[in-house]
Amino acid sequence: MAQAGKVEQQKILRVFKLINLLQGNIGKPVHRLAELLETDERTIYRYFKLLEALGFEVIKEFSKYKLKEPAGQDATLHYGSFSPEESQWLKSLIESQGKKNLLKDSVLQKLQLKSELKQGTAELFKANLGRLVDEIGKAIQDRKQIWLREYYSLSSDTTSDRLVEPVAFSSNYESIHALEVESKAMKIFKIERIGEVLITNDSWKFSAKHELPEESLFGFTGKKQFKVRLKM
Repeated sequence: MAQAGKVEQQKILRVFKLINLLQGNIGKPVHRLAELLETDERTIYRYFKLLEALGFEVIKEFSKYKLKEPAGQDATLHYGSFSPEESQWLKSLIESQGKKNLLKDSVLQKLQLKSELKQGTAELFKANLGRLVDEIGKAIQDRKQIWLREYYSLSSDTTSDRLVEPVAFSSNYESIHALEVESKAMKIFKIERIGEVLITNDSWKFSAKHELPEESLFGFTGKKQFKVRLKM
């Protein structure tokens, strides 16, 4: 019984981790999801069906999968979940149908599961990003090198560990400006693509190269100049 409970717990944790991996604008291929969750591709497709049954919408773009954010809808309606007020109203309406009603009990369970799951996974995703920001911020303050574990590169569609010297956050805290130790070059790393942050005991070694890019009025970074023609 204890072993069965442990296996079931691992499945639940995998589903929550899958939801986190599918969050954000960058999708991931099935084989990579299987690697990160230490399972096989057939299991990932089964999890997709489970998520869809719970009200999530898994979409495929350029051979990568992610969760769809419905355009033009209120955030409380995402993935078939409801606001607390809507959930309470629906619950009271369904409960008024009588006690001996199996359909009523089934709907109530799904209603509670969808609302709590959406809220829980969203908060879990935000909390994880916040934790990464806190750790990177501490490394910047202490002038320490850090490892960006399992950093996902969009251009090469691969993940790798990067040893960097973090210098500063972007204005919206969605990315960091850091010197990559291997290339000795300043680069921009998206926080949502970082798997884990590991602060080392090594202090910065290349402070002289910590040059932040200039940002133009149009959001371009770097020192290269562009000519812009405005048609009024």
